[in-house]
Amino acid sequence: MTLVVAYAGADICFMVGDTLLSHEHFALKGDLGPVNGEFHSLKIQILTGELAIGFAGNFDVAYSAVAALKFALSVDPTLDPTEWLASRSITDADFLVLKNGVRKELFVIESANVRQAINAHIGDAEEWNRFLQLKKEYSGQLSDTRSMRMEELCSQTQ
Repeated sequence: MTLVVAYAGADICFMVGDTLLSHEHFALKGDLGPVNGEFHSLKIQILTGELAIGFAGNFDVAYSAVAALKFALSVDPTLDPTEWLASRSITDADFLVLKNGVRKELFVIESANVRQAINAHIGDAEEWNRFLQLKKEYSGQLSDTRSMRMEELCSQTQ
């Protein structure tokens, strides 16, 4: 089950995903594999310092598309990766395209359709719901130095 989540705001962007992607493509001769005898890969590929691609769905199709995109970018660095992936009309894999340039941009490609987003996820809906259950109000101790300074200032004026 795959879950990749991304965010692109005015001054920061990030992409996170679970890493347990098993496939025989990553098998090394004589290696038993790091987890339960299986070989694993990241579901997020950083292609350049300004471009990350996350994928979910059919591994062979998605990974081949990302590898081909990396090669296409090596030939023409001005290529638009979102348009390139969308033009492949891939319907059995979804992609997140995160651009970390002067502008932070996030694009979602699902069923060959593109949309821009501020935050998005691809992958398993059940895993997304489990992820949302992790969100809770902060219950730890607050240590806001601004409020401590304000209290100090107030006590000094009394």
